Formats: sequence, C-alpha cells, structure tokens
Amino acid sequence: MDETDTAVREITITRVFEASREEVWRAWTDPEQLKRWFRPHGFTVPECTVDLRPGGVLRMVILAPDGSQSTKRGRPARGPRGRPIPAPAPRVKYQGNLLSFPPKGTGRRQVSARDAGGVLASKAGCGPEALARYFRVLGDPTRLRIIEALLERERTVSELVSLIGAPQSRVSNHLACLKWCRFADAERRGRRVVYRIADPEVEQLMRVARSLASAHSEHLATCRRIGPDWL
Repeated sequence: MDETDTAVREITITRVFEASREEVWRAWTDPEQLKRWFRPHGFTVPECTVDLRPGGVLRMVILAPDGSQSTKRGRPARGPRGRPIPAPAPRVKYQGNLLSFPPKGTGRRQVSARDAGGVLASKAGCGPEALARYFRVLGDPTRLRIIEALLERERTVSELVSLIGAPQSRVSNHLACLKWCRFADAERRGRRVVYRIADPEVEQLMRVARSLASAHSEHLATCRRIGPDWL
C-alpha cells in the first residue's frame, strides 16, 4: 500500500493510579490480573498466559455473555533488539501500544498509552472508504493464504514461498501490504526475518468470514457482479 494513501493518527490515553510502577506493571503482565480487566465489559477470561521472552505470545480465552468463546493471541512486549522487557520498564511496546510510566512522586503512577500504529485512531474514525480498503486487503487469494499460514505459526518468506507456491517477489509484495495495513508484523532474528499476525482479532475475523462464505458459497460462486478487477 502507498504510504501517501493513509494518514496515520495517534491517540494517547493518560491515567493516574494510586500505585507504584511495579504494581502497574504487574497489572499489565500478570495473567491473573489481566483476566480481571483486559476484556470487554460483560465478558470473562477463563484462561490467560503471558510470555515476555523474545517471540513470546500473550494468549487469552475470552468468553462472551452468550456463551461463545474466542481466543486472542498477540505479541505482548518487546525491548531493544527483541530482548525481554525488564520489569518494570519506563517505556514498553505492549500489544501494539507504547506505554510510558513517568516517575511522578511516590505511591502514584501516571500511565500513558499511545496507539503506536494508529490502530485506535483508525477505528475511531473509520468511514466506509477506509473500511472498504481494509476488506480489499483480504480480497486477494494469495494474501488470504499468507494470513492463514501465519495464523498457524510464525514463518519466514522462504517458508511462505514454499507453502503457497508463488514467486518470492509476489509473496514479499503481499507481505509488505499486510505489514503496512497492520495484519502482519516482522522481527529480525539474526539473518532471518520472521513474520507473524500483528492483530489477534484477525483470527476471529477470518473465522466469521469463513462461516459466512460457507453459508452462501453458491451465491458467491455464481455472482456476475464481482469482476477480476476487484482482486
């Protein structure tokens, strides 16, 4: 995607807590504490694991009021050159946000969460045109195969080329699109660059889309109004 097509905006949320930096840090990184607040209103989290090591994953099983269940996965935190974050850290990249813990006084902690990728801002002001571009990212079979492969596990470009059977230049181009549009993320490990899903909600989106497409497969297969130029 052309960088000039999308203006990245940021949202910064600041709160002051009657707690030390260590206590606030545990609220973000301790699974038992995350279960109590890192979820939508009315939902519960029966399972939660957090691994702050390089390549570690935050995994949450979220139970909706209607009894349906979904699993969220994401990269919890990353320090310089992929090293684990020291606890507690003054600045932390956590779940796509940049958290800062300024040292103000004793017993009180100001926490600022900055939406580093413009994700919150985009959702807050997402009009039909932006939403159409979002779904257009999913409108290519090769990109969908890449997303499905990354939902299984982290992969390198060469692994994706071998799995999908497309030229490396095409796979790399699609990965650039997925990375820019925040579907995927990349991390260099020595000479290797590993790609992963950046937003854990992509898994839920794919599951819902697959269910809807299966229910209407005959109509999708015979629709004459979707042309090749849409892909």
